[in-house]
Amino acid sequence: MSSPAKSPLKASNCPSKIVRPRQPEGAILPLAVFLMVVSIAFVALTVDVMRSAYTVQTLQHGTRACALAAFAGQVVSPALPYSQDQAKVNILNRLAEINNNSWNSALKGPDASMEPKSAIRVEEADSEFLVNDQDPNEFFFHVKGKREGSDALKNMFMPLIFAFNSLTGENVGETAPQIDVTVMGQPANRIGKGVSQLSSGSQARLAGFAALPLAISNLQFASLANPASAPLSTYTIDVLRNSSDTLTPGHIKGGLVNLTAGTSGYYGDISGEKAVTDNLANFKYFLASAPGAIPPLALERGAVLGVIRPQGQSWDNQLSNWQALAVSLKARPYIYIFPVLKNDPLPGTTGNEVAGFAIFQLQDVIVNGSGTSGAALSIVVKPVQSLVLPNACLASRRSLQSQGAMPAPVYPFQARVRTAPASASPSPRCLLLAPALSQVQGG
Repeated sequence: MSSPAKSPLKASNCPSKIVRPRQPEGAILPLAVFLMVVSIAFVALTVDVMRSAYTVQTLQHGTRACALAAFAGQVVSPALPYSQDQAKVNILNRLAEINNNSWNSALKGPDASMEPKSAIRVEEADSEFLVNDQDPNEFFFHVKGKREGSDALKNMFMPLIFAFNSLTGENVGETAPQIDVTVMGQPANRIGKGVSQLSSGSQARLAGFAALPLAISNLQFASLANPASAPLSTYTIDVLRNSSDTLTPGHIKGGLVNLTAGTSGYYGDISGEKAVTDNLANFKYFLASAPGAIPPLALERGAVLGVIRPQGQSWDNQLSNWQALAVSLKARPYIYIFPVLKNDPLPGTTGNEVAGFAIFQLQDVIVNGSGTSGAALSIVVKPVQSLVLPNACLASRRSLQSQGAMPAPVYPFQARVRTAPASASPSPRCLLLAPALSQVQGG
């Protein structure tokens, strides 16, 4: 008897495993959360780093500005005798004035969320005068700009990022940079224009620091400026009537230049009655409240000047005024700035290129009567050591007459190199110097 056939199992009696497709959201979510955390941390880190970088940058620029401005104030009047001790006092006084101004500011702590700022202070205790090892008559000025203590920049996110990092020994809670700056004197490339006597406040600081409208020849000045030469106690600048007029030893060729605004060029004309009158008015600027004075325009290395010929009716008409001017100038035996031409000034010509600027102490002024040759005007000057004076700067491009680059400097106006923290080659004598950032060669 055959066994009965087994009936097939019903599907309901043998349930099977149902496989559903994987949802993509579940796989991406952890990665998205991770990337979000990393992005927030990166943004937070960027905020602190950029704030710190901005603080360091502004502190660097501000400290440099303080050092340069203070160093430029070592001589406050061309009438006062120069001494290193007084120059250092003047620099520190100027530094104190700058510290009390809010124009030079940077971010500070402790309230980082409000982005507070305060003036960049360069304290006297953080400044130092370094005497040049190769020239005892010269010193450098070293300062420090700092953000520390209550002024340190408080970071907002860096502490959170490094909260679980026990390996770092860095103080990530604040940014406390320190900027070291050293400035020295370099041959000036530009002398600013005179300040109008109608201007108040700035006249006392800048009067007398513009360029005289009398240029001299570097063919004679270069040897005078060499410290190794045997200089005379005084020299005579002769304003010759003709380029062929002879020059005796101890004399320097000079030429009258018009530093007023011109109609056909940047500087005024060099011929006719107006040229002589303008030149005389430029000289009057250096006298006390002289009527008709015209402040000389700015002047720079590479500028091209015309030289006035001091003879003929135009000169004779102003002879009495020149003689009166000579008396007034002799009563003011101060330090004056003379433009130095690359070659001998040629009376009655244009195209005389400025090579640099010299400084002398005026001793005497002699005006000669009508003539056809020889010196129409002679100025006796005394050599002085090179000085950093206000209203002078280093410019890399010409902007007064053209936009071209300045010509290569010639001796004695080449830039000086600081070979060690307190060592640089001796400065030539009688140079107008400008404050400049100093960097040790190879450093």
